[in-house]
Amino acid sequence: MALVAQLSDAHLLALRPEVRGVADWARLAFLSSYRPATAASRAGKLERALARCVAAGADHVVFTGDLTEDAAPAQFDAVCELVGAAGLAPSQVTFVPGNHDAYRGRAHYAEVARTKLAAVGQASGDSFSLDGVRVLPLDSTLDQHFVRAAGRLGGAQRDTVAGSDALTLVLQHHPPLPHALPGLGWFQELDDVHEAAQLVALRASVYVLHGHVHRARDLAPPGSRTPRVFSPRAVVESDDAVRFYEVDARGVRPVAGS
Repeated sequence: MALVAQLSDAHLLALRPEVRGVADWARLAFLSSYRPATAASRAGKLERALARCVAAGADHVVFTGDLTEDAAPAQFDAVCELVGAAGLAPSQVTFVPGNHDAYRGRAHYAEVARTKLAAVGQASGDSFSLDGVRVLPLDSTLDQHFVRAAGRLGGAQRDTVAGSDALTLVLQHHPPLPHALPGLGWFQELDDVHEAAQLVALRASVYVLHGHVHRARDLAPPGSRTPRVFSPRAVVESDDAVRFYEVDARGVRPVAGS
């Protein structure tokens, strides 16, 4: 059995002064307007969450997106600094991006993932195995204006999930199930959320860890009574944001109390 720790939505700010243009400052002001916590406060929450993962003996730590507030290079530097200091080997850490991590473009995030993040964790999107369970990181981000928070998996990634009958733990930022109020799906859900929901519903061997909603939830896909879609509280908002899961051939199970 592997013990997996999930962290999400840290929304880190730069730990040191940074150079920005007027448009950059406007974007940051908008995105931070409803999350007034300081850079030091946000960093402290992530630092304590990582310490909890290490103290619990987590075999693997997954970050399900929104590592940063607006994808500034200095914010990714803060992510790497805190994760690198936590005492985790890069092979023990996996990152997937959230919409905030792509607000400077998906190509920008891809370069950061290939360079900075790769020094402290796995950010390639390649699948790997934990105790015989296939773990599949997905990228649900879009190139979009920062006032929108939507995502998309796309057919190729959905086919990757469906292409194996093996027990699969999917890591993604946006939920694979509808969650927005009527009329707001365009703003914050997956563009292909109904296709994603159908895929998870039809494949009982698929489990999903996601972020984005900032709430701890255990959801059963349509037609199922067994929860297989899980999310944690947001690190930026809580000192109790880590969720732990037992992962083995029997499935993925949240640890009681997390």
